[in-house]
Amino acid sequence: MAAKGATVTVDLTDEGGSENVLVDEKLDGEEFDVEACCNFGSPIKVEWDGKTHDFVDGFGLCSPTRWKPNARGHRRKQVMKELAATTFSCLSHGVADAIGDVRREAFKLVTGKLTASPFSNELLDKVRTQIAALLRDPGGALVRDAGQPFYLRLLAQWLEVFEDPDVACLVSSTDSFATGVNVGVDSALPRTPQVFHPKLKHRKLDGTEFNPIADNYSSGQMSAKELEEKFREEEALGRMEPSKLSVLKAQHGDRLRVAAMAAIVKPDGGIRPLHDATHSVMVNHAIKYRDQLQCPGPAEVAAVVREAIETTEAPFCVSADIKAAHRLVKIREADWPYVCCRADSLSEVVWINKVGTFGVSSAPYWWAKLLAAIGRFVGHVMQTSVFWHLVYVDDLHGAFTGPSKFELLWVWLLAFEVIGTPFGYHKFKGGFSSDFVGFHLRYDRNEVGITVKRGTWLVDWIRALEGKKFVVSAREFSEFLGRLGFVAQLLTWLKPHLAPLFAWGAVASPGMVGRLPDTVILTLHYILKEMAAETFMVSARRPIYFNSEQFRTDAKCADDFIVLGGWELSSKRWFSLRLNRDQVPYMFKPDGGGSQWASTSAELLASLCALHAFGWLDPSSRRTVALALQAGTDNRANEALSTKRSTTKWPLMLINMQLSASLARARLSLNLKWRPREENVEADKLTNEEFDSFDAACRIDIKWGEFDMSLVGALWETKVQFDAARQSTKLDHAAPVASKKRKHEKTPW
Repeated sequence: MAAKGATVTVDLTDEGGSENVLVDEKLDGEEFDVEACCNFGSPIKVEWDGKTHDFVDGFGLCSPTRWKPNARGHRRKQVMKELAATTFSCLSHGVADAIGDVRREAFKLVTGKLTASPFSNELLDKVRTQIAALLRDPGGALVRDAGQPFYLRLLAQWLEVFEDPDVACLVSSTDSFATGVNVGVDSALPRTPQVFHPKLKHRKLDGTEFNPIADNYSSGQMSAKELEEKFREEEALGRMEPSKLSVLKAQHGDRLRVAAMAAIVKPDGGIRPLHDATHSVMVNHAIKYRDQLQCPGPAEVAAVVREAIETTEAPFCVSADIKAAHRLVKIREADWPYVCCRADSLSEVVWINKVGTFGVSSAPYWWAKLLAAIGRFVGHVMQTSVFWHLVYVDDLHGAFTGPSKFELLWVWLLAFEVIGTPFGYHKFKGGFSSDFVGFHLRYDRNEVGITVKRGTWLVDWIRALEGKKFVVSAREFSEFLGRLGFVAQLLTWLKPHLAPLFAWGAVASPGMVGRLPDTVILTLHYILKEMAAETFMVSARRPIYFNSEQFRTDAKCADDFIVLGGWELSSKRWFSLRLNRDQVPYMFKPDGGGSQWASTSAELLASLCALHAFGWLDPSSRRTVALALQAGTDNRANEALSTKRSTTKWPLMLINMQLSASLARARLSLNLKWRPREENVEADKLTNEEFDSFDAACRIDIKWGEFDMSLVGALWETKVQFDAARQSTKLDHAAPVASKKRKHEKTPW
């Protein structure tokens, strides 16, 4: 974060112009104040992929559930504690009235046997009345503002007692959720330092020619009938209303924006309207973000599983879907002209969005603010109950442990419903494992990962591409790459090897069809081989760190041979291995050249051999806890490589992929620390085959054939085939023209 009083240069290209602008933003008093949250100590620390940060639950920086249960509300005022305890009691009695057997009904909930809420409208009103009676204006708290499903005034009065830093946006501010929020075109979106970090980086949006009245895309125009039906459904819910283009032009003049619509066919046969507020109408270009939204990621998913398991109580989890999330935020009437669209470009009928719209960049911001406030209310109500919850846009996940976990689950749900949160009950799932925004959580195994369905999709896609001789359209490859990038967040061994794929994807124009470069094909071969052999799950347990060096290695490259050497610091065990051209052909120059050019690759290969020799990769001791090792090398390039974990240099790329695969199977990470050659004398002697100062009884007699170098062999053979094919014939880059589809269909994922 910038220093107090600093002037910050930020790129606002996606929000207010096409060039970098200087924002003279005084940040005095705008840093997040952790003490104001009234909890004990700091938020939960989460570790993932060698990095550590504060826990993010999606409900804002001041959310109480970012802290461990016994640290929540430690320094709250007495009036806060009394309000939370009494509210919890009201909810608990409501659960007792509505649900007989909380355990049985919980299992019915997560197995899809409940299609509607077990809480009747009468019960919800009763509980609301009881909670409202605890507040300063009980009658006002029960007023529900028009166009909003939420009891904002009840929520606002309750959070006032807790001195919530964002309570004003609910009903008190000029553009509140009660009256309708601004789109962000005419005025900047607010800054809330106690809820969000400042947004200092901005993505540059595509530049297009300005056209305030845009025509629909072909997919939207072909789905004009379905779009109109969808819009009429929204009108019945009070979210849209029709008008005429001429009328709106007369009313709003040059403020009117009619966005282009696209449509995606969903698996159930319905359509998903896509409102393009970026191109032509350029609404998104004018929206100014000052808050940085944060959503939970792999670190948080693993942390929730780990924290629940470490209570030593059996956990129970639930994942829920909030219906029509962005469409639950009311837009102020003055900004309606910025969010218009048409079902049919040839029609004079224009549909006005009266609520947040997917495709308008401020819609997720306002929804995040609203749900964050609701989530903080629920977190405060639950006090020090042993539970955690996460939200990612409209996906909610909760985990509960202890003897009262089933009652806690229902109190948690009722708290959300009392405020008015609409759930799709047919989408609830959970138990001892659950899916959450593409992640798969296994509380019974203390693991996280991706579902078999998603992992299999990636494997099948690469195999199908292999059958097409790796000829692909850039658009299809981009879709695959996006999904692979998501998977790599959890399967972290994948991440470093995606660089060639992203590099090609970045330079390929969307309409291009062609054969992938050899480096990309080799990488896909690696990914296919590893994903077909590996599980799609990883351990959520806390990693064990070895902060001191476990071994040191070195390598010697000569004209006709390579020598790898290493010794273990604790046991003084050592090895020295001489390899020739037949054993490692990829380390030597063709046509009889030497191996000196591959010294960095040889040094990395020595580290891999040391892992084998000293038993870290022994398959018989498959680990369930991740280990982080440190080892010494006198090659500075490999120290950098162990941090970056990515390279496209040959043959270093081969060795690095084999190392990554071996480390992934053993649940290891390796941090190579550079040592000056003068401080790595022992390993240097081993590569010079000078063994006088070493105990012969401590020598490890290793043979090259004992190592698992199957991946290197397979990738090397693939490269040899590439080279042979290139010499014998010119590659055919032609590709069949894809058949034209009526609509853009969403591929299964």
